[in-house]
Amino acid sequence: MNVLLILPISFLMDIFINKFKIDIFAYIKILFEKIRNVLSEKVYKENKILEFIFGSLISILIVGAVFLISFNLINLFYRIHFLFGLIVELILFYNILEIRKSLEFGSSIYGILQYNNFDKARKLLNENLKIDTEDMEEETIIKRTIEYSTITSAENSIYLLILFIIGGIPICFLYKTISTLSKNETAIDENTDKKLFEIFAVKICFLINIILSLCAFLFYSISALFLKCRFKNSFAILKKDGKDSKAILECAIAGSLDIELGVDYFKDGELYERTNVGDYMEELNYKLIEKVNKILLMGNISSLCVSILIKLILMLLSSILFIN
Repeated sequence: MNVLLILPISFLMDIFINKFKIDIFAYIKILFEKIRNVLSEKVYKENKILEFIFGSLISILIVGAVFLISFNLINLFYRIHFLFGLIVELILFYNILEIRKSLEFGSSIYGILQYNNFDKARKLLNENLKIDTEDMEEETIIKRTIEYSTITSAENSIYLLILFIIGGIPICFLYKTISTLSKNETAIDENTDKKLFEIFAVKICFLINIILSLCAFLFYSISALFLKCRFKNSFAILKKDGKDSKAILECAIAGSLDIELGVDYFKDGELYERTNVGDYMEELNYKLIEKVNKILLMGNISSLCVSILIKLILMLLSSILFIN
């Protein structure tokens, strides 16, 4: 029953309030990096095997600790009173849910490009994506905006809605911790070189994201159907270009709008190669960002409705089995 209350309330709170949030996972990231730095200087140094072993152990310990603390904390408040547990779980889920962020980002770039203010658009992209945006052309700005909005909307919202149905706050916190340790939560490309200290979290995050991205792809495709886009083409593009979790998400947008996403980018002066997603059927213009935002919002609403429906079905089945 608590899920049926928490999901819609936190969803609406994030859309209309979205202010009083604390990024607790930023502190976990800082802790992880400090441990890595200390161990690299005093323990394993240049030994790659030890780096992998210590990195894996530290990752498991941090992820396990976060899961156990969140699990016991929620149970403690529910034991005190159902209402206390409900409020705490609601606050925690609201704190990690980010539906509005990607939509606001897309809307900001859309508004900026209306006035051909490319320098301001490049600056905003640089602040959010942490990639080199100097001399970036309008078409590339639009591509990067669509890619970033599509990926962050799924990873910071749809994924969490699905995980909350599975195991509530503990499972959501477990995923957010793994994602944070892998430094993979908002990067455009997950196929970049990683230090062996982080590789365990990266591989686990990669596997989880593949499954969750396929679910998000379906929600995006359903949204494209309702918005009268070419949703069937998304599946053809998925078969052709869906090589990793981020590409899978982009396939839904690229296919439904007949556009091509993905292009090489520079970060700290270093070239990162990306394979293209989709087919170049329609020319990119800033008005597409508004269409993408509609698909993303509808995708989030679809995932919310389906999550609640699944929970209701499970409750009904459990009550029938219990009666029998």
